[in-house]
Parts: sequence; C-alpha cells; structure tokens
Amino acid sequence: MGQNGSALPAPRGGCAGGAPNNLPPLSFHRVHGDNVRVSRDGLTARRVESFCKGVAFSARPVRVGERVLLRFADVSSAWSGVLRFGFTAHDPAALPALPKYACPDLTARPGHWAKALAERFCEKDAVLHYYVTAAGDVHFGINGEELGVFLSGVEVREPLWALLDVYGNCTAVALEDARARDALAAGLRALAIAEPSPAPASTPQPLALHRTRGRHVVLGAAGEAARAPGEFCQGYVFSARPLRAGQTLLIQILATEPAYAGSLAVGLTSCDPGSLRAGALPDDAEQLLDRPEYWVVRRDAAAGLRRGDELCVALSAAGEVRLSRNGAPAHVLHVDHSLRLWAFVDVYGATQRVRLLTTAPPAPPPAPAVLVVSLPPPPAGAHYAEPIQSSCLSASALPAPRRELCASSSQNSCNEQLLPPGSMSAITSMPSSMAGSMAGSMAGSMAGSMAGGMAGGLAGGMAGGMAGAECTVCYEAPVDSVLYMCGHMCMCYRCAVQQWRGKGGGQCPLCRAQIKDVIRTYKS
Repeated sequence: MGQNGSALPAPRGGCAGGAPNNLPPLSFHRVHGDNVRVSRDGLTARRVESFCKGVAFSARPVRVGERVLLRFADVSSAWSGVLRFGFTAHDPAALPALPKYACPDLTARPGHWAKALAERFCEKDAVLHYYVTAAGDVHFGINGEELGVFLSGVEVREPLWALLDVYGNCTAVALEDARARDALAAGLRALAIAEPSPAPASTPQPLALHRTRGRHVVLGAAGEAARAPGEFCQGYVFSARPLRAGQTLLIQILATEPAYAGSLAVGLTSCDPGSLRAGALPDDAEQLLDRPEYWVVRRDAAAGLRRGDELCVALSAAGEVRLSRNGAPAHVLHVDHSLRLWAFVDVYGATQRVRLLTTAPPAPPPAPAVLVVSLPPPPAGAHYAEPIQSSCLSASALPAPRRELCASSSQNSCNEQLLPPGSMSAITSMPSSMAGSMAGSMAGSMAGSMAGGMAGGLAGGMAGGMAGAECTVCYEAPVDSVLYMCGHMCMCYRCAVQQWRGKGGGQCPLCRAQIKDVIRTYKS
C-alpha cells in the first residue's frame, strides 16, 4: 500500500515479503570495502581491521518484495555504531573506489539508500530481514517480527542491489536463504501436533453488524460487507453484540483486488462500537492499539487471502481465541475474557468483499440435581450457633478484643455476630428493631473498615510502585504493559512483546512464569 493510498502494481517476480522461486540464493559481490573478507561460499562478509571500510553488496539484483536475510555472525563491544543497510541502483562492478562509509559517503549520491540499524537490535545470531515494496518503502524486522518501515523513497524502476556497511560493533554478517528458512518452518508446522479448530456447534447464521463502520464500507444483505471501489482502507465493520464464550465467527472471502497490497485484519475490542465515531478510526488497523481501550488486532494470519477462503475465529471460556484458515491448525491468541469483547473486521487492501457469519454458543450444561434433606426441628430450648466459615479470619490472628467479633460470611446477611459474654443478652433484652439495628451497625462498621483499608492499601501500592517506573529491560521507556497471566508490570510494551515472542525465552523476567499475552496499559 502506498503512502498516498493509490493502487500498487504487482511486485516484480514474486509476492511482497517472499523470495521469487526462479532465482539463486543471495551471496556477496566480489566488489567490497578494503577491510571486508568474503568467505569462499560467498555467504559471509567479515570486517578484519578498524571499524570502517566495510561496504559490501549482493552479487545479483534483489527483486521488489524479495527478502534479504542477514544473520549477525559476530558482534563486538569495542566500537560504537552497528550495521548500515539499504539498496543501491548502481551496479557494484561499475563503481569507482569505494569510500570508508556507506552513510553519508554513498547515500549523499543519487541512487543509494541506506540507514543505520538501532544498536539494540545488533545481537549475535539475531536475524535481520528487509525488503522493498513497489511503493519504494523498505520494511525490516528482527527474528521474524515485523518492525515497520525503515526508510522510504527508493526508486524501484531500475535494478536494485542490496547495500551493506559492516560497521562498528557489527563485525561479521551471513546471508541466509529465505526460501530454505520458509520451507523448514513449513515442515515444522506440518509435523507439529496442533489442536484442531473446533467445529461449529450449529448452522452458521449471518452476523448482526453494528451501525458504526468505516467510511468506505458498504453493508449488504446476509452479513455482507464490501469496500467502495477505488478505496483501499476504512473498511471496518463491528459485531452488533459482544461475542460470548463458545461463539464462532466465520469470515468468507467473496472478492479480492490484487492491485492493492495488504490484507484483511481481524480483532476484538472492549470498546463499545456505539461510542466510536467513524472519523476516529485510523486507516491502519494496527494503530488501534494506541487507543486507551482494550484492542487485539491480527493481520498476518490472514495474508494472501483469495476468493473462496474462509477464516474461523472461535472464543473459548478461558480467553483463548483460535484463528484458523480453511480448516488448517489454529493460531492461538489470548485475550482478557473478563471483558465484554466485540468482534471487528477491517476489509482492507487486497480483500474487497466478505460475508460474516456466526454460530450460537453451545447451550450451558444442565444444572446438577440438588439433594434436599429434611431435618427434624431442634428440641425445645436448644440454641443453634452458626459455625465460623474458613473464609473468615482466624480468631487466633486477631487482637483479643476482636476475636469474638469474627463471624462467617453467611452471617453478614442476618447480622448475627459472636459477641462478648453478656452483650447478646443485653441486645435481646431491647426491642427487636433496636437490637437488629445495633447488630447491623457493628457488622457494617467492621466490614467497611476492613474493605476501605484493603482498597486504600492496594491503590496506594500501585500508585507508589508505578510512579516514574522505567522498563527493567531497556531502562529508557516507561512501564506501559502487563504480562498475562502472572500480572507483573515491569517492561515497556516493545520490550514486553520481544520478551513474549522468544527473546527472553517467553518468560517473565521477574518470576519466570510463561507469558501468554501482553496487554498494553494507559495512565489516565
């Protein structure tokens, strides 16, 4: 998708983000900087002296949409700065003597585009990928995670070679074959034992859609939604009611438009669509994550959709969302199931028209039979004392004057308390209305004091602990995320997502509990 929203031509030789099938793997060009040594197989470039003169190129041109994969084979801590990367429209074999630096020596000349990578991404054996789109935007990512647009303005009408500067603390990089990695990942997914997506419990019916929708979407009959011709975004549609546990949403792809890039987005939100204005919805669905409400957006699981494809979104009672495509093994997300969650779809990019169906959640199981036992009435003159439940505070843990005031939770409704000797006789000697009022006042006062103390302590602890807190990983950004399920708030959202997706083993850095999801938080 271009920045001006215009239709994009199809990528040359392959789909965006994927390597063409008829090209050899990338290797390094024989032309390179004075301090670069290229291995005999042409896949590794190592800088052997100083911190500069490390310019290198790919041996062949890189097609639009073809991924360049670089593994940081060796990293030092003796220098400052790291890898510079981008593209050049000049054949390396025709270049004169190479300068010391790619930036700014080469990028100051027409036909060269490169920029420095942030130092925090340069870690040994980390894998950088980048590619250029038909709009001239260079996208990049680390270890398979897309990080967005790296630079723009690349001219794609001429052949482009990958341009690298093995600079500073980046001392060696190795090119990897994107197709081999993709084939290996596909093989592992095929061998993985995945729980199948649950089958619909009933015949799908058209989903009732909310009146709030994107500016460019048109609603049809039987749950159909289509984006207006000539538009590529603002195709939001929301469910009229929140999804319930066990309910399944089916999205049938009715029409696509290959002239556009990008694909349909699916998500859940705690924001009532009735409180939204159409003008407040962003063109890019991922920007919804910056709103103060709870939003979960998924786009990559729906890439490359074609007419006739079907997406299944199933919400479980445990907060698991299973997203499957054409019956394939489901991709599992975790959401906060304590919230009321509306489903939404953004008919975006190449996806032109969809039909939304839903199945009713399964009926709740019948209530278990209740055994009713009739007991004989107590003998005359007998007195019955309600036992103290285990949920009550232990009497031995209370100060002596309060030990006899502890009562079970079941007694709160009738205001019966265990009082010091003589107190109950004094109350019972009063009129019944006065006795009930006095007992109720004592119980209410005690419960209110305990509840107020606990609430105040909790609020004060949270306010004191979060005030000015910094991320325990980068020590730069403020803490703005919570880890599900352990509940720790110790990282910024970016570091928390990296920790969840494998950089830290997928574990909380404080308690080592497995991270199932990262929820962004906002301060009022």
